[in-house]
Amino acid sequence: MTSNTNRLTILRTAAGSSPSVSQFQAFKRLGVRIVGVDSNPLSVGLMFADAGYKVPRASDPNYLDALIRICKKESVNWFLPSLDEEFVLIASNAASFEAVGTRICVSSVDTLRICTDKFATYEFFSRNKIPIVPTAIYSENTKPAFSDFPQIVKPKSGRGSSNVFVARSQSEVEFFGKYLGEAVVQPLITGMEYTIDVVGSWSSEPLIIAPRKRLATDSGISMKGITAWNEEMVHWSSEIVKRLAIIGPANLQCFITKQGKVIFTEVNARLAGSSILTEGAGVPLLECVIALLKGVEPPRHIHPVNERIMLRYWSEKFITIKEAQKFGWENDA
Repeated sequence: MTSNTNRLTILRTAAGSSPSVSQFQAFKRLGVRIVGVDSNPLSVGLMFADAGYKVPRASDPNYLDALIRICKKESVNWFLPSLDEEFVLIASNAASFEAVGTRICVSSVDTLRICTDKFATYEFFSRNKIPIVPTAIYSENTKPAFSDFPQIVKPKSGRGSSNVFVARSQSEVEFFGKYLGEAVVQPLITGMEYTIDVVGSWSSEPLIIAPRKRLATDSGISMKGITAWNEEMVHWSSEIVKRLAIIGPANLQCFITKQGKVIFTEVNARLAGSSILTEGAGVPLLECVIALLKGVEPPRHIHPVNERIMLRYWSEKFITIKEAQKFGWENDA
């Protein structure tokens, strides 16, 4: 077992995601030791973590055991999950991680079941009178009819922009719905899109609320953004953290329509890929998360910040074949 008693060690999944490098670097600047894992041995985040491992996909029956073995080997203090598809699995098996000395920073299983199901999110928001885009469920047994178009058809569960379709007729709704098997259908909302980074305390009190505009996206990832502020948006974000019982970092997606109406679309119970903009604007987002993990008084930040614009660009990391093989890569060419 590796000994890292003097330094907080955090496990992070999805080391192959585009934002992993900047997040790993930010955590490390704050004195955190990062263990990164991904199913792809050529994931760039593995090269920037203090320790990196190839693991099975989250859907693999061996995934959980692989993570637990790594936590034990690396003396991981805390696991901060990154993948929507792993949340319920990880939270349901928290005791297995605790048995090797690793605690999990996630919301409850009940909360995660809502966050990872877009129709359950719609139902929860509707019950709590929180403004949310109208959402219908499409399945083999439920085939709603629509009179207004375009409509967005997307998976009931999932992340990013994969398998998200714009339907401009009822026949297209049915075609895409049948293709997905089970989907949610929502009207196309026009206006300015926002992401709100939030952190909830262990008792789900909002500690951080930091909105930002998404100025340009690519494959669902914000490539250009700017910090922002809107009192109504912040009010509802605070209510969502409390009513949904969010613990730790999360992000909320919403629009301000052309009519000036705030309307939410989804909740992701994890650090957002572009939360580095919030951190870069001076909001103590990661510091707050670290304080929660260390059990010390976390900083609070629920007020406007100076405007900061994020512009993302490509960069490269060059490694040797030997370095790639260390993570399990095989040169089949």
